[in-house]
Amino acid sequence: MPDLNPRAVMGANVQPEIDYAKEESERLLSEYAALAETTAILEIDSDKVPDVIPDDAGKAVVVDLIKRIRDTKVRIEAIHGVEKQPHFRRGQGVDQFFFGLWDRLLKRSRTARDGIGDELGKKLTAYDTRVLLEEQERRAPKVIEHQNG
Repeated sequence: MPDLNPRAVMGANVQPEIDYAKEESERLLSEYAALAETTAILEIDSDKVPDVIPDDAGKAVVVDLIKRIRDTKVRIEAIHGVEKQPHFRRGQGVDQFFFGLWDRLLKRSRTARDGIGDELGKKLTAYDTRVLLEEQERRAPKVIEHQNG
C-alpha cells in the first residue's frame, strides 16, 4: 500500500514545500500589527530617556514607561499562549500518531515494549544461537570412556 503523502519517501530528508514558519510569522505580523507597533513605540520612547534621570518629572516618565513595557509584555505573553496552543497540541497529535505506528514496529527506547521487529529479532537470535550450539556440539571432540579392569 503506497504512502498517502507523496513527500513521505522512505529515507528521504523531506523538506516541506511551504515555509510554515514564514507563513505563520507573516500572519502574526498582520494580525498583531498594533502590538508590534506598540513595541516599536516603547523602544523609541526608551531611547529618549537620558542616561541620568534629571529630576522627579523625569523619574515619573521612566516609571510610566516601565509600567507600559510590563503591561505590553503581559499582553504578549497571553497572546503567545493562545496562538501557540493549537500548534503545540497538533504537534502532540502528530507525535502520538507516528510514534504509535513506530512503536508497533520497533521500540524507540530500551524501556519501551517490544515491537514486532524486536520480537522477530529475538526469534532470529534464538535460532542463530541454537544452530551455533548444535555446530559446536557436532565439532566438539568426543570423550571416550575407558573402563578399568
